[in-house]
Amino acid sequence: MGDGRYAWFDNQIEMQGLGRGGFSRGGDTGSLVWTWDDERQPVGLLFAGGENATFANQIGTVLNAFDINIIRTVN
Repeated sequence: MGDGRYAWFDNQIEMQGLGRGGFSRGGDTGSLVWTWDDERQPVGLLFAGGENATFANQIGTVLNAFDINIIRTVN
């Protein structure tokens, strides 16, 4: 966090970008994170990021907290 400060996150997802740059950029907070396959399953809700790591709340925790159900449709 800078200035010798630390933050501890429990039951969160940590991601790192591949190659140049990070996984997220400024303004990405609140974005849905999903699997990068044909299923595109929701994984988490992005809440913090920096040069080296991005963090997301687990999607199940978010859905439970707001009493939300995901309905998948086929196009």
